[in-house]
Amino acid sequence: MAVLFIGAQDIRSISFALAEDGRVTQTTDVQSYPEAYLSALASTLEAWKVSLDEVTAVAVVVGPGAFTSSRVSTMIANTISFARCI
Repeated sequence: MAVLFIGAQDIRSISFALAEDGRVTQTTDVQSYPEAYLSALASTLEAWKVSLDEVTAVAVVVGPGAFTSSRVSTMIANTISFARCI
């Protein structure tokens, strides 16, 4: 079971983490604006050699922080969850 964590409390960066079997196995912080969060996630997963097919749950940090970055990161998490039926 792989859990993808998304956190974007600062309008200028986003953080990703991956946990497997209850252990955090990957983390990264990407300097990016909300417009590029999705491509930052794609690049991060590619660097980690992880496919969204391997993700069984998505968690997102919703605050405190910048409203726009929280809204966009929540939308990304919801879209992944909806598309993967998780």
